[in-house]
Amino acid sequence: MELVDVERGLESRRIGVGGNLAESRVLLVGAGSLGSMVGLLLAQAGVGHFVVLDIDRLDAANLSRHACGLDDLGRSKAQAVAHLLTRRAVSAEANDLDLLTLSEADLDRLVGSVDLVVATTDSPAAQFTANESCVRAGRLGLFAGAYERAAGGEIIAYRPNSGPCLFCAVGFRVEVAPDVAPKERRQAYQDAQQHRMVAEPGLGVDLAFLASATAAIALSLLDPAGSRAGLIPAGCFLLLHGGSAPRESLADIFHHPFEALVARVSRNEACPVCGWHPTAGI
Repeated sequence: MELVDVERGLESRRIGVGGNLAESRVLLVGAGSLGSMVGLLLAQAGVGHFVVLDIDRLDAANLSRHACGLDDLGRSKAQAVAHLLTRRAVSAEANDLDLLTLSEADLDRLVGSVDLVVATTDSPAAQFTANESCVRAGRLGLFAGAYERAAGGEIIAYRPNSGPCLFCAVGFRVEVAPDVAPKERRQAYQDAQQHRMVAEPGLGVDLAFLASATAAIALSLLDPAGSRAGLIPAGCFLLLHGGSAPRESLADIFHHPFEALVARVSRNEACPVCGWHPTAGI
């Protein structure tokens, strides 16, 4: 018989991978294929506390690309992913809530209780609403999504008081100014579905590539003095292509499999959400 000090072993490994992140708190907005993979990677890297937000349930079609398995079929994704994370010796709280039903005050309290929001939901309304809350609460935000059957993806990071935010980068996908009422904004954001690069069911291997990049950038935000600092330069966001040859519309952007492109955010005026402008220095 051999006695194993699990806690000491985990702690030494976590300290050896990008610093001790055990006190960090992450809110996962979306516990689907991408969100579940990102959460698992962050838990393995040493992030100690999670809040998981999702209203959907895990069905059979999800199993080809979700981090959870057969035992979780029919279970809420938030509960399933939270349980998966606790098995990595971290704390995880599940919320089977629709972010869009929360008031601004309630949402800001939730966002303000964490260090980083990682939004991977394929709802543009939820993404843009989470972005606004990150700005109001002064919290780090990371917004990742897949499109074109997960062959490509994008990762946008928000750093409080330095921008750019999600609206800075892709606000062109909606025709709304944030000075209207929250209900009107959320409806307009939902209508942005037709103006964005549409998320579609994707292969697990491509989502895993996007999840790995998203988790690495999340660690760079949580540990800005670590070796991953600067993965996304100030004023920029990241475009990725997975493990296949670029085709159709993506061939206009990418030239090789596993290609990563840094795109600079360009605005003609200050962002109505966070106030950022490339020449404003804020």
